[in-house]
Amino acid sequence: YPFNPRTPSSYPSYAPNPGNPASSYNIATTEASFRFPQVFRANLAVDQKVYKDIIATGEVIFTQSISNIGYYNANLRSATANFNGPDQRPRFPGMGATGLLSGTALNNAIRINPNVTDAIQMYSGPFGGSVAATFQIQKPVRAKGLGWMVAYTFTKARDFMSPGSIAASSWNAIQSVRGNNQPDISISDNEIRNRVIGNVNYKIEFSKFSALTLSLFGQSQNQGRYSFTYSGDMNGDNVTGNDLMYVPRNQDEMNFLPIAASGSSPAFTVQQQKDAFDAFINQDAYLSKNRGKVVERNGALLPYVVRMDFSAQLDLFTNIGKNRHTIQLRADIFNFGNLISPKSGVGYAFNTTQPLAAAGIDANGIPTFRMNRVNNSLNYTTTRKGTSLIDVWQAQFGIRYIF
Repeated sequence: YPFNPRTPSSYPSYAPNPGNPASSYNIATTEASFRFPQVFRANLAVDQKVYKDIIATGEVIFTQSISNIGYYNANLRSATANFNGPDQRPRFPGMGATGLLSGTALNNAIRINPNVTDAIQMYSGPFGGSVAATFQIQKPVRAKGLGWMVAYTFTKARDFMSPGSIAASSWNAIQSVRGNNQPDISISDNEIRNRVIGNVNYKIEFSKFSALTLSLFGQSQNQGRYSFTYSGDMNGDNVTGNDLMYVPRNQDEMNFLPIAASGSSPAFTVQQQKDAFDAFINQDAYLSKNRGKVVERNGALLPYVVRMDFSAQLDLFTNIGKNRHTIQLRADIFNFGNLISPKSGVGYAFNTTQPLAAAGIDANGIPTFRMNRVNNSLNYTTTRKGTSLIDVWQAQFGIRYIF
């Protein structure tokens, strides 16, 4: 029944009874000036026949955000100091003089109101934009014969953040240097910087009642972008796994604590960690070029992967009365190159993007770390060859009746 304070006593009562307030709670609010996402977009494209039926196309799309979504935690106290050492980023009150606080002490230190876990405010602003340019040349497929296409797309996209389903998770997921209330506009999660695609089709008519179409599609692209962050809470703001990593210039800037043995994993000394982390930096193209800097959000690119798909389609058709009837037999092989060679078309998966675990600070106010283990080892690379379903060839067969 809907709420009605005059509901007869014979019906259940739905009068609100808030009782005592919860001991802790979170708040999600929106600024009065908030505007739903809006963009300015301009497009310029040219199609030009260059030879017989060969067409060249050039297109540029420019997008600038007019209003985009941002979040901040209104209940988070501001940073009170900076770390010492090579990475002098802001340090929040949750990082005490001897290390990271915990429990009630941590909550009281970082929250303006200790009973409020977070108060996430949504706002909007002109955060980010993109430029995408495509060049394509093609010979369109006709009723029969050869058709082909090849195209290259370059994309540069920057944004503030990638909002999630709720305010709290959206704010927590921001990767930042100065804390999530002060993120930087940087490379978008969804940017694919370079992509080349190509397609070849050939159609043969065997008779007035049958035709065969063969098609090969291929693409080469960056698999995506990623960021290097610390595991744990490096800066004392009680947000874990979001602090972008500083890349030491050399081993002198590495400040490690020993790793104790745990279960089947052996202990590791400070020097063993320095040697292993130095090797990890050197094997990664992005890290090795950015020594002495804090990494950018999504600054690193996964390697290129090349995949091809092959299809064959047989059409059997005839006219019955006034209608054309077609039986279509089709076979598709996805990641066709992997059928030919097991090394072809295999992408990449991460070993880790968090090689270091935050371990507090030392007596000089310099952050300390321990190197994270992968399979009980410190000797690993950023990525490895993938083992998912899309890394192996797959086939499907189908039949279709069209009338």
